[in-house]
Amino acid sequence: MKHLLLASTLLVALLTSACSGGAVQQAQQMIRYSGYAIRDVDTEVAPHYREAHEAALAASPTSDAYHLAMRPWDAVESGLRISYSAFLAADQAIEATGKVPLLSRVACLVASLATVLHVLVDVRLPIPPSLTQALGLAASYTGQCVEVPAADAGVSP
Repeated sequence: MKHLLLASTLLVALLTSACSGGAVQQAQQMIRYSGYAIRDVDTEVAPHYREAHEAALAASPTSDAYHLAMRPWDAVESGLRISYSAFLAADQAIEATGKVPLLSRVACLVASLATVLHVLVDVRLPIPPSLTQALGLAASYTGQCVEVPAADAGVSP
């Protein structure tokens, strides 16, 4: 019951702010929630990835077998990198111009978050609420992702 009340309060707050705010504020909110989602997914996935790596390393007689065992987990990691790159592109665009970023940037962020959701399902991990919130906020945006951000764009070694 407590979670239902909290979710209802959050939903009302989000809808109120989305209706009363301007386009830039709505975009900033969606981008911010996307950043939270990426952080939360990364925090959830990291220990499971490490466990999968150790199990695959111990059980794999060849590097090909290891890579085959790690393929679903590597898809999660790749999805997170791409989402982070898309997040940075959208966030930097709005910060630099003070305007809503190109819809294609927002669409790329949304597409990458949807990919993360699907790969989490593939590895049977729970979906963090922040990811569903970010995707819910993104539903108000339209556009087509015309450039897929590189997985290592904006990531410092």
